Amino acid sequence: MKWRNTVILILALVCLISFYGFLDWRKEEQQIIREEVKKIFTFDPQSVRELHIQQAGKSACIAKKDADGKWNFVKPSTDIPALQLMWERVAKNLAELKNQRTLVAKMDDKTAYGLDKPSLIVKAVIDGIKEPIELNFGLLDPTNTYRYATRDGQSVFLVDDKQFFELNRSLEDLRFRFLVAERETPLVRIEYARIWTEDDDIQDANYSPKIGEESTAVIMERENEKTPWKIIAPSQGLADQEAVNALASEIQYGMARDFIDNPESLSDYGLDPPRCRLTYFDAKYRKPQTLFLGGVQTAGQSTQEKDKEKRKRLKLSECTGVFAKLSGQNSVFLLDPQFLQLLPRSPESFRNRKIFTSELTNVNKIERIEAGQPVFILEKTKEKGWIMTHPPLEDIDVLSINNYLGNLKNIEVQSFPGGTWEERGLNKSKDILRFTTEDGKTLEIQYVPVPDDELHAYINNDTGEVGIISKEIISKIWIRPESFRSLLLYRFSPSEVQEIGIVIDSTSYLFTQIDGQWTVKEPKNKVLTNQGDLLRLLRYMSTLTAGNVSNQKEDEAKVGEILLTISIKLADKKQSPNIIEGTLNIGTIDDMDSRYRWATKEGKQGVYQVKQELVDIVRDMLKSVSDVENSQ
Repeated sequence: MKWRNTVILILALVCLISFYGFLDWRKEEQQIIREEVKKIFTFDPQSVRELHIQQAGKSACIAKKDADGKWNFVKPSTDIPALQLMWERVAKNLAELKNQRTLVAKMDDKTAYGLDKPSLIVKAVIDGIKEPIELNFGLLDPTNTYRYATRDGQSVFLVDDKQFFELNRSLEDLRFRFLVAERETPLVRIEYARIWTEDDDIQDANYSPKIGEESTAVIMERENEKTPWKIIAPSQGLADQEAVNALASEIQYGMARDFIDNPESLSDYGLDPPRCRLTYFDAKYRKPQTLFLGGVQTAGQSTQEKDKEKRKRLKLSECTGVFAKLSGQNSVFLLDPQFLQLLPRSPESFRNRKIFTSELTNVNKIERIEAGQPVFILEKTKEKGWIMTHPPLEDIDVLSINNYLGNLKNIEVQSFPGGTWEERGLNKSKDILRFTTEDGKTLEIQYVPVPDDELHAYINNDTGEVGIISKEIISKIWIRPESFRSLLLYRFSPSEVQEIGIVIDSTSYLFTQIDGQWTVKEPKNKVLTNQGDLLRLLRYMSTLTAGNVSNQKEDEAKVGEILLTISIKLADKKQSPNIIEGTLNIGTIDDMDSRYRWATKEGKQGVYQVKQELVDIVRDMLKSVSDVENSQ
């Protein structure tokens, strides 16, 4: 009996749920029916053939749909291109317009509803309807939710203000305001040329261009949006991707504003002649679209500054817009003045000036070869990471290698002089940097001094182009093996030190730590009166880093006579596998920088620069060493 009762209860629950579901569905269906009943019209949006939109105090905007279903302006000018999406949107919202509630069948006073001077009049010619329909819209109702409207001039009803908003479109809303035919299609070619105007100062006395004459055009091109931009004129090479993409994006997504239709004089806007030309092609149609840029607008002015000298002194921060015009259209409009900052400053300014135009993340071998002999060879292994195989140095600083690669990525040439390797002498270079990637590819960078120029050198980038670079930058690229060495001389915890030996001014000291207290083991009958002074020395030395290192044999003599020797001995190496201890011998002061002394370090090749400060700290600490009888 129990299972039968359970089944009955389950069936009852299912029926109950189904019943409530049916009620909800029925309610939704009734709501849909009620909303459909509110619709004023029954025509299909696609059947709208002509629309008239007139806002209060403004001229009417009239457009007709042609046989191909494309909207075209009739008024205020047939030259104005229509924004198809917006006209379709108006037609759709007109077809779906709803009467939320009829207030009066016959109004006595239009003024009460703002219908004596309508804020918006919409007319439409519709296929299948003999007479055009017309709607007048007045004021908002007291709830600010609905708008008073009339269709026949007698009855007054309410429409949702959101629907009114969709119909209340200005000329600027209804016109095509974009700079490209299709905003979703990327650009694949951009041509830029300056145009000489009366405001330009001629720098070359031997060259006098005519007003309106174009300068050398800069042409950038790519196969598609996934391939890099290249400069194809006036020179050829890889383009600065960030700069060209910024310009292409501004063209593709830029929007015009504040149109002046049928201007009386283009010269009022700096467009006769214009200041520059931009011609661009998209990936879909690959047809030219041309934009001309003219003068700039400042606050409170409707045209460009008329005074030529004032125009020259204007700063971009003072400008509110730049006047522009699209080829084939008889309208002037404004663009954001920042558009001007994205334009090339010279024919070469959009060239990719970097030495390395490709990524350096997969490099696993770096070689410097001078006169056929390796200066250094760095290799990246899976087990140890970066190691120096020539010369065989152990204390390589991986961070220095990563910084070196990072700096290489950002180094740029100053200019591209043109010419072949042979013409510039790069084929005779005896100092080469070779980079090998994980896939076995190699690329070489080399340089030669510019003849009769002590400051610059010719250099090639990774694509083989010849550039000019300063010799100061060369010195940062062509470096010695010691530049990759770790400058860390000590690494330990002061609490782990068991003994510290010091020899200074021909006197030897040996300090030993016993039960956390430092004692003077040598000389005899001495005591350390201030434990803090020795701890200060240990803390300073625990991460002691040299200022520089040299592997050159001729530099070994710089150390000279040893002034100070410090040796560090730790209690238990096994507890600290990454420690660095040993003996440091400090010699003479660096002739070039008195803040440093030259030194050698046990277990490390070369000579190091160590701060004079270390010697001062040692001398201060030794002041705390006194005779036993004097300390009592």
